[in-house]
Amino acid sequence: MTGLTFIGATREVTGSCHLLEVNDRRILLDCGMRQGRGVSKASEFPFKPDGINAVILSHAHIDHSGLLPLLVSQGFKGKIYSTVATRELVRILLYDSAKIQEEDYVAGGEPPLYSEDDVNETMRLFEVFPYHEEFDLLNVGTVKFYDAGHILGSAITVISTAKTVCYTGDLGHGMSPILRAPETPIEEVDYLIMESTYGNKLHSRDDPTLKIKEIVSEVYKNKGKLLIPVFAVGRAQEILYSLKEMKEAGEIPHDLKVYLDSPMADKSTSLYSNMADYLKPEFYTQFLNNTSPFEFEGFEIIKGHEDSLNLATSNGTAIILAASGMLEGGRVMNHLPKILSDKNSVICFVGYQVEGTHGRTLLDGVSEIKLKEKVVEVSCKIEAISSYSAHADKKGLFNFVNSLKFNPYKVFVVHGEEDANKAVVESLKNLKLRAVAPTRGDTESFGGTVIKIIKEKEFKIDFSPEYITLKKSHLRIAPFCGALVESKNGMIRLISNSVLIGLMEAEEQAFTNEFKEKKIELEDLQESNNIPSKTENLSENITSFISYDMYCKKLEKFYNSKDNFGDSILSKNLAHEIYCKAIREGKDSVIRLINQKKDKGKFNIDDEEIIEKFVELIKIAVINLTIREFCKGLEPYKIKKQC
Repeated sequence: MTGLTFIGATREVTGSCHLLEVNDRRILLDCGMRQGRGVSKASEFPFKPDGINAVILSHAHIDHSGLLPLLVSQGFKGKIYSTVATRELVRILLYDSAKIQEEDYVAGGEPPLYSEDDVNETMRLFEVFPYHEEFDLLNVGTVKFYDAGHILGSAITVISTAKTVCYTGDLGHGMSPILRAPETPIEEVDYLIMESTYGNKLHSRDDPTLKIKEIVSEVYKNKGKLLIPVFAVGRAQEILYSLKEMKEAGEIPHDLKVYLDSPMADKSTSLYSNMADYLKPEFYTQFLNNTSPFEFEGFEIIKGHEDSLNLATSNGTAIILAASGMLEGGRVMNHLPKILSDKNSVICFVGYQVEGTHGRTLLDGVSEIKLKEKVVEVSCKIEAISSYSAHADKKGLFNFVNSLKFNPYKVFVVHGEEDANKAVVESLKNLKLRAVAPTRGDTESFGGTVIKIIKEKEFKIDFSPEYITLKKSHLRIAPFCGALVESKNGMIRLISNSVLIGLMEAEEQAFTNEFKEKKIELEDLQESNNIPSKTENLSENITSFISYDMYCKKLEKFYNSKDNFGDSILSKNLAHEIYCKAIREGKDSVIRLINQKKDKGKFNIDDEEIIEKFVELIKIAVINLTIREFCKGLEPYKIKKQC
């Protein structure tokens, strides 16, 4: 059988899980936990975990990854495929989830679904890939990740077998201050599984910082506090970056303190800094230079629980970012009683609030709310800014589908409440698409022939066709030899053969001229030994080109055959670690590894000058050489043959 079974996030937002079957292989698309008050976090898997061959993980959020350790504890031993950043975020989120479940159980709650040991076993199963690199899927097809623009490392997954399946995971809004906009897969998609969180809503296109500045001004004037409940992963970093930009531009008071009160958000922000190569291109310079995009004057991270309580009971004016984003636990609960009862303070929501959560309750306009066993009057102002949403709205979802090269044969609308599901299905039917919102347990077989429909577009003819009339049918036809041409604005033209030949000749001449210019320029630069890097203007220290031979000669100077001895920095163990990181995860992971070792003092020498020169050499080499060349230069220093 080849087909799909829909298991989770069907006509609801959380608990994403879909089963793809290809021949005798069974692959899960996400394995998420259900979330919300009064909602069971998990039910029994409707399949045998040891019968699952692989999991493809779209991103790290718990509603997509939260049941992976349970799956592993019940017998799953296959690979978990994701991006590098997703694996690292999952490590943070799953350990936190296991810890919270254990604490809840000790306090009299339900038994935990899994332990930290189960998380350890889960992390060993990850196999990671960068965006756009096609990899094998159990010998039945291939997989490729595209940037979904939702959180760090989030991916749109394209699975190519006899049929091509595209799973959006969660699609970003495209207006994040730090993340790239969602990409459009280039493949011809047969079946599309897409989210619909905001399928019936339009986000404000207003600049969200304008609203924040207005709220900050009001709070500062009234000497209150601004509490921004944030999701520790994603939203916390976006808000921090926005506040940094506003502070540095003098748009909010210089003396106003900004606090981040969330251990997980602290770890996640550090990870976002270390993996800034996943952010917008303008952050790549900071990634190379190993500087954080999120640090600024007047910003403080609250480390201990006592410090959190002290801040919560303080009277000073401040901006506080705290998790959880839906007010369902975490240190944000320390701040709620005082801020809710203060008419001079404001709670500003910047993310989606699931039905049944405290956040949704406050947004619905209640006059009082029960926190644990105490009823608290709501005197503060409640605000919400939808522009910061990590999810595409109905226009964004529609545009994603419309941007695909071909209309999919069928679209399955998931990850949304019923009204949102329905709205997306109706909008897609207006595109003449087969669209459905499956319920839990629904299946779809991929048997038969799929007919791809080319999108209808208007076009103009750039020549006068010569028609002939057919005697029997009376149809007028104009045979021609030429081509269809699509311009950047989407206009399609039909051109004659003579125009086509002229275009191709001009293209060939332009390519020849460009090649000659590049060859002359390269020869001149080689003579002056001043060849520029492939990454112009990225870093003042990393702007020079390096040849393979030069790289090998310089690398040799840093090598010491005796590990942890002498004043040399490159040991066999370090060479092997760098080599494997490059082979398994790619160039940026090598830069990240070197940055982290330098930050944590993990090199076996203390000479800062040698460390700086070595780090610079590795960065220059990995940027300018191919992975094969870079790794070949390391081979003489490795102990092990395999990674």
